[in-house]
Amino acid sequence: GLLKGLHELGHRVTFLERDVPWYANHRDLRDPDFCALRYYETTAELQRDYARCLEQADIVVIGSFVPEGRVVIDIVASFC
Repeated sequence: GLLKGLHELGHRVTFLERDVPWYANHRDLRDPDFCALRYYETTAELQRDYARCLEQADIVVIGSFVPEGRVVIDIVASFC
């Protein structure tokens, strides 16, 4: 509900999810029409490939299974 509601209010929502083998079959979101869904394999890839996305996004939601959560949060925060 949160992401869809934010989208309906006019926000651009980006959902970043770590791409690991097990999680590929258990995605939080399959094909949402209310947000941009992006995958990353490493924190270096997250920082490099999604820098512009993070800079321009109104909202970034990080998936529930994030072993490097602290690093990911620091990366996202550096673009806010």
